[in-house]
Amino acid sequence: MIKVEFEYDGYNSRRYSRPWGALVKLKGARLEYDFTAGNYLGDSRGGAVVIECEIGDVVATGQRDGRGGNTKNELYIVKENGELENTDRKGAYDHLNDHLNEQGKDDVNPLKDFTDEELLAEIKRRGLLNE
Repeated sequence: MIKVEFEYDGYNSRRYSRPWGALVKLKGARLEYDFTAGNYLGDSRGGAVVIECEIGDVVATGQRDGRGGNTKNELYIVKENGELENTDRKGAYDHLNDHLNEQGKDDVNPLKDFTDEELLAEIKRRGLLNE
Protein backbone atom coordinates (compact mmCIF):
# COMPACT_ATOMS: atom_id res chain seq x y z
CA MET A 1 0.00 0.00 0.00
CA ILE A 2 1.31 3.43 -0.91
CA LYS A 3 -0.02 6.91 -0.27
CA VAL A 4 -0.24 9.67 -2.86
CA GLU A 5 -0.75 13.31 -1.90
CA PHE A 6 -2.26 16.30 -3.67
CA GLU A 7 -1.60 19.78 -2.24
CA TYR A 8 -4.38 22.38 -2.15
CA ASP A 9 -3.96 26.09 -1.51
CA GLY A 10 -6.41 28.08 0.56
CA TYR A 11 -9.89 28.59 -0.88
CA ASN A 12 -13.11 30.50 -0.24
CA SER A 13 -15.27 27.96 1.62
CA ARG A 14 -18.46 29.81 0.65
CA ARG A 15 -17.70 29.11 -3.01
CA TYR A 16 -15.63 25.90 -3.06
CA SER A 17 -16.22 22.53 -1.40
CA ARG A 18 -13.59 20.72 0.63
CA PRO A 19 -11.10 19.03 -1.72
CA TRP A 20 -11.71 15.32 -2.12
CA GLY A 21 -9.83 12.21 -3.18
CA ALA A 22 -11.01 8.82 -4.40
CA LEU A 23 -9.86 5.45 -5.63
CA VAL A 24 -11.43 4.73 -9.02
CA LYS A 25 -12.62 1.23 -9.93
CA LEU A 26 -14.38 -0.19 -12.95
CA LYS A 27 -17.94 -1.40 -12.40
CA GLY A 28 -19.23 -2.77 -15.67
CA ALA A 29 -18.66 0.01 -18.18
CA ARG A 30 -18.68 2.77 -15.54
CA LEU A 31 -15.99 4.41 -13.45
CA GLU A 32 -16.93 4.12 -9.78
CA TYR A 33 -15.35 6.50 -7.23
CA ASP A 34 -14.58 5.19 -3.74
CA PHE A 35 -14.34 8.36 -1.66
CA THR A 36 -13.52 6.43 1.52
CA ALA A 37 -9.97 5.86 0.20
CA GLY A 38 -9.18 9.59 0.17
CA ASN A 39 -8.91 12.08 3.02
CA TYR A 40 -8.44 15.86 3.01
CA LEU A 41 -6.07 16.90 5.76
CA GLY A 42 -6.57 20.62 6.11
CA ASP A 43 -9.15 23.38 6.06
CA SER A 44 -10.00 26.43 3.95
CA ARG A 45 -6.47 27.76 4.49
CA GLY A 46 -5.04 24.79 2.58
CA GLY A 47 -3.94 21.23 3.07
CA ALA A 48 -3.45 17.95 1.26
CA VAL A 49 -5.62 15.12 -0.03
CA VAL A 50 -4.09 11.73 0.83
CA ILE A 51 -5.20 8.57 -0.98
CA GLU A 52 -4.14 5.01 -0.09
CA CYS A 53 -3.65 2.93 -3.23
CA GLU A 54 -1.56 0.34 -5.06
CA ILE A 55 0.66 0.62 -8.14
CA GLY A 56 -1.59 0.38 -11.20
CA ASP A 57 -4.62 1.92 -9.47
CA VAL A 58 -6.46 4.95 -10.81
CA VAL A 59 -7.00 7.79 -8.34
CA ALA A 60 -8.96 11.02 -8.60
CA THR A 61 -8.91 14.33 -6.80
CA GLY A 62 -10.93 17.46 -7.13
CA GLN A 63 -12.90 20.32 -5.67
CA ARG A 64 -16.39 21.55 -6.58
CA ASP A 65 -16.98 25.16 -7.47
CA GLY A 66 -20.45 26.19 -6.25
CA ARG A 67 -20.73 28.61 -9.17
CA GLY A 68 -19.80 25.88 -11.67
CA GLY A 69 -16.93 27.68 -13.35
CA ASN A 70 -13.78 26.13 -11.89
CA THR A 71 -14.76 22.65 -10.72
CA LYS A 72 -11.72 20.39 -10.62
CA ASN A 73 -11.84 16.62 -11.28
CA GLU A 74 -8.48 15.09 -12.19
CA LEU A 75 -7.65 11.43 -12.81
CA TYR A 76 -4.23 9.79 -12.45
CA ILE A 77 -2.75 6.34 -13.00
CA VAL A 78 -0.39 5.35 -10.15
CA LYS A 79 2.97 4.25 -11.56
CA GLU A 80 6.09 2.75 -9.97
CA ASN A 81 7.48 4.67 -6.97
CA GLY A 82 4.17 6.49 -6.57
CA GLU A 83 4.61 8.57 -9.72
CA LEU A 84 1.34 9.81 -11.19
CA GLU A 85 0.37 9.86 -14.86
CA ASN A 86 -2.39 12.33 -15.68
CA THR A 87 -5.22 10.77 -17.71
CA ASP A 88 -8.79 11.43 -18.79
CA ARG A 89 -11.95 9.34 -18.22
CA LYS A 90 -11.38 7.26 -21.39
CA GLY A 91 -7.73 6.63 -20.50
CA ALA A 92 -8.73 5.58 -16.97
CA TYR A 93 -11.39 3.24 -18.35
CA ASP A 94 -8.96 1.68 -20.85
CA HIS A 95 -6.26 1.23 -18.18
CA LEU A 96 -8.66 -0.38 -15.69
CA ASN A 97 -10.24 -2.58 -18.35
CA ASP A 98 -6.81 -3.78 -19.59
CA HIS A 99 -5.67 -4.39 -16.01
CA LEU A 100 -8.85 -6.37 -15.31
CA ASN A 101 -8.38 -8.46 -18.47
CA GLU A 102 -4.74 -9.21 -17.59
CA GLN A 103 -5.74 -10.42 -14.13
CA GLY A 104 -8.64 -12.45 -15.49
CA LYS A 105 -6.57 -14.35 -18.05
CA ASP A 106 -4.82 -16.40 -15.39
CA ASP A 107 -8.00 -16.92 -13.39
CA VAL A 108 -9.91 -18.44 -16.31
CA ASN A 109 -7.40 -21.17 -17.10
CA PRO A 110 -7.88 -23.98 -14.55
CA LEU A 111 -4.82 -25.83 -15.95
CA LYS A 112 -2.35 -22.94 -15.50
CA ASP A 113 -0.60 -24.62 -12.56
CA PHE A 114 0.23 -27.82 -14.45
CA THR A 115 3.30 -28.39 -16.64
CA ASP A 116 3.00 -29.65 -20.21
CA GLU A 117 4.48 -32.98 -19.13
CA GLU A 118 1.89 -33.40 -16.38
CA LEU A 119 -0.94 -32.61 -18.80
CA LEU A 120 0.39 -35.03 -21.44
CA ALA A 121 0.80 -37.77 -18.82
CA GLU A 122 -2.84 -37.30 -17.74
CA ILE A 123 -4.04 -37.39 -21.37
CA LYS A 124 -2.11 -40.65 -21.93
CA ARG A 125 -3.41 -42.14 -18.66
CA ARG A 126 -6.97 -41.48 -19.82
CA GLY A 127 -6.22 -43.09 -23.17
CA LEU A 128 -7.04 -39.97 -25.13
CA LEU A 129 -3.76 -39.88 -27.05
CA ASN A 130 -2.82 -42.63 -29.49
CA GLU A 131 0.89 -42.93 -30.00
